[in-house]
Amino acid sequence: MTNEKPATASTAVEQAYDALLAFVEASQDGARLPSERKLAATLGVSRSTLRTATDRLVRFGFLEIRRGAGTIVRRPATPDLGLPYREILGRSLASHEQVIELRSIVEPHLAALAAQRRSASEQRTITRLASSANSDFYEAVASASHNPAASSLVALLLSIASTKMDETGSEERAADYANMLGRQRAAVASAIAASDSIAARESMVTHLSTIARGPQRPVDPGGD
Repeated sequence: MTNEKPATASTAVEQAYDALLAFVEASQDGARLPSERKLAATLGVSRSTLRTATDRLVRFGFLEIRRGAGTIVRRPATPDLGLPYREILGRSLASHEQVIELRSIVEPHLAALAAQRRSASEQRTITRLASSANSDFYEAVASASHNPAASSLVALLLSIASTKMDETGSEERAADYANMLGRQRAAVASAIAASDSIAARESMVTHLSTIARGPQRPVDPGGD
């Protein structure tokens, strides 16, 4: 006789999840899953357990439930895989300052890598986006580092940061602040274009420090 214990509900769900994920990864993007009854029989799990595993893959973006079409296989983009954790991270990073602090650890190094690794096309994109006030510039710099995991982290941090920005104060001060940030982004882009990893890192440090201070107390490092 063996002393094996019966699988717990949690173990059964994890096994169903692993089996369903393998099934989904072997399917083509846009393929429709078999009926719940047929798929449960194929995977050797109960329908209720399969339903729990399916719900998890829907949250992670690997499956999509379409009314009238059933459950469809998806190939989520890398940043989409962080969406289930956005709310959790947003709550645990209690302030705008904490998000910026984490960005300041990651993004200067990615800027330095971008200066070493970027392609000509990536450089043109970075230069073009330097005048943009949205997150595309930072994502382009991270992408040019050719580190997909770090790029995904930056995209996630930027999505959290967008909900934690401080008030901008007066319109005049906000305009001065925006102009300063634009000059600093241009400095980062120029350093990357010159393949100067040290200047790229230092320029991004300066830029994120300005963002951390916010428009209430703007200090232009290049000013008097």
